[in-house]
Amino acid sequence: MRILFLMTLFFAQNFFAQTKALQPEQVFGLYFDTFVKQDEQALNQLNNYLIPFLGAENTYKMDLKKSDQQEVQNLTGLFLADLPKEKVDACQQEANEYYQALLNNLQNTRTH
Repeated sequence: MRILFLMTLFFAQNFFAQTKALQPEQVFGLYFDTFVKQDEQALNQLNNYLIPFLGAENTYKMDLKKSDQQEVQNLTGLFLADLPKEKVDACQQEANEYYQALLNNLQNTRTH
């Protein structure tokens, strides 16, 4: 009787530990909204979805606004890397604005 009771507890625990699996399109949407659109709510939903699979210590921990600013700086630096210093000084602001606008357009895209 005890063995049957323990088996029932084990099965109940496993049953309640299961999470609803999302369709591949929904998972892609979470990743897309998190890393392309820089959506904080999507990041939280993605982490909540990943916790049962990866554990809380392996979820994404990032500041999306800081990440966005770093990406603009990296793209601007790559674009201006081979130009002479006087050209870099003259074009840096415009290049920075261009990449900021480009990333803003990406953030306003839709997955469908």
